[in-house]
Amino acid sequence: MGGCLSRAIHNLEENLTALETTFEELKAMQDDLSRRVEREEDKGLRTLAQVQVVQDWNQKDEDQKACDIHNVLKRKKFVLLLDDIWAKVNLTEIGVPYPSKENGCKLIFTTRSLEVCGRMELMLRWQLSVCPLVI
Repeated sequence: MGGCLSRAIHNLEENLTALETTFEELKAMQDDLSRRVEREEDKGLRTLAQVQVVQDWNQKDEDQKACDIHNVLKRKKFVLLLDDIWAKVNLTEIGVPYPSKENGCKLIFTTRSLEVCGRMELMLRWQLSVCPLVI
């Protein structure tokens, strides 16, 4: 009778050890899954926030958008490149701070019109001659 009891106890100990190992593995999988779900939730919340920003932006009028642009750019050094413009661009109207030595900002634009150059009140003007492409 003693042998059967000791064998049952031994089997019980093995089963408990196997259960503990399985429990630890399940806990590790649960933790991993929980981290994955958190990451996906974070992505979802960020995406939702981006959608909200776009919706807010789309509901603003041009003056509000210009104010938002100005509030961001006035704290930064930037280079703005406007390519192929055909009319004077009013920087204040679009929220761009006027470039100066103090704020370190630069404005570069290209145009084919000397008249536009005159209207933009340039500090420096370069006129480039363009050679036709030969193919």
